Amino acid sequence: MNRRDAADDHSGGADDERRDAERAKRREYYRRNRDRIVAVSKAYRQQNPDKIATNKRNYVERNREKVAEYKRNYREQNADRIREYRQGYRAEHLEEMRAKNREGMRARAAKDRAKRAREEQRRVRAREWYAQNSERHLAAQRAYRAAQKQADPEGYRKAKAERTKRWRDKHLDRENAKLREKHRQNPAAKQAAAARYYEKNGEAVKARRREYYAANREKQLAAQQRWRAREKRRKELGLPPRRIHNVSPAERRMNEEHAGAFFAREWSAAEVKQVQLHEPTPPELIAKLDRDNARARADWAKANRPMKEPSREAVDRERRAAIQEEAVRAEEARLDAIARQVNERLRTQPRERRPISPDAFAPHAGPRSPETGLGL
Repeated sequence: MNRRDAADDHSGGADDERRDAERAKRREYYRRNRDRIVAVSKAYRQQNPDKIATNKRNYVERNREKVAEYKRNYREQNADRIREYRQGYRAEHLEEMRAKNREGMRARAAKDRAKRAREEQRRVRAREWYAQNSERHLAAQRAYRAAQKQADPEGYRKAKAERTKRWRDKHLDRENAKLREKHRQNPAAKQAAAARYYEKNGEAVKARRREYYAANREKQLAAQQRWRAREKRRKELGLPPRRIHNVSPAERRMNEEHAGAFFAREWSAAEVKQVQLHEPTPPELIAKLDRDNARARADWAKANRPMKEPSREAVDRERRAAIQEEAVRAEEARLDAIARQVNERLRTQPRERRPISPDAFAPHAGPRSPETGLGL
């Protein structure tokens, strides 16, 4: 170590000692004059709040990172102390904090009301001005759009497409509901448009379907199996085809809310009494409705049941039944012929032909009692 380094070390040690002595002197002065210093500081803060706030803001702006680092280190090193202080302060000033909170909420509510009132006044003025100057406003809009389109046609088209997309995304549920209602009122127009689109873009549609099926093959197979099982069950029960349509989440929630409100409604005694005053539906009408429904289901199932090729067993069974029926008819004809021969041989009087009554439900007149013989 040379002399210069030794001198520097000596001077550095002397500076540290001098600083420590000054700090000790300041602490001793503060201890002896604490009350006077606190009073002077408090008076200064009360007399110069704006100046103090400005100096504080300037210091924070100049030393933002240093202040943030200091606060973060202090919170980490004194977490328990900070928590205890907050709990004690809250317990001691609870009513005061609640009163300040209520005042702040009232002030925010008043500010919001004033803001809404100003906005409503601006809207009223804008509507009144537009009603008086609608043509002027539309002309200015058309001129502005024409100038934009002329200056940058491609940019104008892109900006218009983006505006349309933003508006469409914002009002998606409402516009979809309007389109569904329009299609329900006039399905032929939608079907014709779909047919024209498919005729023009058939290959592209098929390609998209093939790509989607390849990407979701398991999902599609499961959906097909569910559909086949449902259709099989429907046809076995004789039910008509399902007629359903997709609805938006908003419409589905609205339907669920209406259904919940209807089924969860509590009827008052007066309403129940009013309902009980009505005569019940006669049982014969209910039975007739059930018969008509069953007959309609059976007719529909019979008309829509797929034709199946008869099996070999069914063909053999029908052939055996036809042969047996022919044998029975032949045997009956043989017995009838024998009976006629016996009757002709034993008859003593000519056979009488009786006229057939036109009324099938008229009383049947039996044969006359024979005067002599057996009367055959």
